[in-house]
Amino acid sequence: MQQLRVISWNTANRKKRAQDQADSLISRSPDLVTLQEVTHKTVNTLRESLEGGGLVHTSFSEPISDPRSRSYGVLIASRFPLEPLPSLAVPWPEKVMSVIVSVHGRAVELHTAHIPNGSNNGHIKIETLEGVYSGLAKESTTPRILTGDFNTPQAELPTGEVVTWAQRVSRDGTVRMKRKLRWDCLPADWDRGERQVLTGLSEFGIMDSFRSLHGYGVSGHSWVLKWRSGIKAQRRFDHILSSLRSLECRYIHEWRENKLSDHSPIEAVLDFGEDHSAVS
Repeated sequence: MQQLRVISWNTANRKKRAQDQADSLISRSPDLVTLQEVTHKTVNTLRESLEGGGLVHTSFSEPISDPRSRSYGVLIASRFPLEPLPSLAVPWPEKVMSVIVSVHGRAVELHTAHIPNGSNNGHIKIETLEGVYSGLAKESTTPRILTGDFNTPQAELPTGEVVTWAQRVSRDGTVRMKRKLRWDCLPADWDRGERQVLTGLSEFGIMDSFRSLHGYGVSGHSWVLKWRSGIKAQRRFDHILSSLRSLECRYIHEWRENKLSDHSPIEAVLDFGEDHSAVS
């Protein structure tokens, strides 16, 4: 059985921790790494260190410096050769990158995305999700992997119900659609925009690696909001979706707890055998 170890991580542009981030990644011996919130100030350290650790093939999305919200790019590092694919149709191209990975002569599509948050960027978030979905919502005989920080969902219930940012959870646990959003978007359209990537891609064989293995009875999170009184909220913003069968999937909370980033990376081991069908 041939396996691919994939790690996706929002590195939070921590310039002073870039070397520690790279060292931590190399310690896990990944085959593919996708990083978000990489800037021109951190990319050289990350790229050179990862290349030194065997991830010799890299690609960077080259963000722009102004405005600040567009200064964050994405970086892919791989043990295997990379070939660029046409960019998905998103409003800010530096937030998404697509490549073909040649794994011992067999092709894998790898896509990574940093979906802009809605609180600061409004409808750009939904337009980016729609671009990712439209680019991947098709049948393919090539194995596909989608990773990244999606800034969604708001919550996942033990019943399997996914709560988007267009919804509200009342104190009794009832989930309702919001009557109005502060952005120029109908709640139903916002809800669909988030949901189509989170769950809609399963129709095309691209499954959530974490949920495929653990179901919804296991809580998962990658980002934590803390108040002085304690933890306010835990969000599972970081994802690996794949048409390959997931053998392992976990969040590495120690790296976030050690302040390498404000996100925990997600790591998955995928079965790259002859059968490319995802198993839910």
